Amino acid sequence: MLKCIKGQDEQAKFALLYQIVNAECKIETDNINYFMAQTKLGYPVWVWTKKNISKNKIKEIQDKMNSFITDGYRVKFTCKKEIYDALRNEKFKYLTDEYFEMGSYYCKKTIKPKETKGYFSLATMQDLEVLSNYHIWDNKETSNIEISKADAIDHVKELIEKKSFYIWKDDKGKIVCMAMLNINLQFARINHVYTPIGERCKGYAQNLIYVLTNKALDKGFIPVLYTDYHYPASNKAYMAVGYENIGVLINFSCQNS
Repeated sequence: MLKCIKGQDEQAKFALLYQIVNAECKIETDNINYFMAQTKLGYPVWVWTKKNISKNKIKEIQDKMNSFITDGYRVKFTCKKEIYDALRNEKFKYLTDEYFEMGSYYCKKTIKPKETKGYFSLATMQDLEVLSNYHIWDNKETSNIEISKADAIDHVKELIEKKSFYIWKDDKGKIVCMAMLNINLQFARINHVYTPIGERCKGYAQNLIYVLTNKALDKGFIPVLYTDYHYPASNKAYMAVGYENIGVLINFSCQNS
């Protein structure tokens, strides 16, 4: 499956699509020009398309997208910018005004950042209280989404139990940065990266990402991550430790109301 996606850059850009098809999911594809999949209702539909796709195929993609759009639900999609622009030009009737440009990055070789005080470790249940607060603050700051403390605790607890949640502590033992390393097939995706406001610009995130990226590379995985394309601070931090910008993807939504 996904043999239609050629080249490491293209595969890394659509790393999450590989994760989706590795689980039970709904798929629409012609196995050559496009591939779209969704795990379940409420989760984003990822849409891969080959370069220079024809107008006829774009029409076909619109028809296939319709099958994911359920009455009364706002469905999120992720695709290349040229496909989103084509949908806008064709006045695709279900488009909403929701639009977000997401940067995609991957790393072949790390660049050692300036060392900072502290050390990294795997998160444990002793860190649950602090990390659940960070999770709340992160969602509020990046997505303007309010998450309850109970939901944050449940989510962070699940990540800790998976042994994929890592932290950086300063030389006094305070947690000053967090990140998740999610292994799937040939990819290792870094997400949930967060440094509280008072601890920023001290190199904590760069050093944590550097360690986690090397951890992935040493095991033969391709490290990937996604960012807010217009948030220069995080993008600069990732590129400083060796990540390459492989292009923008568009997150948007459709609704049949």
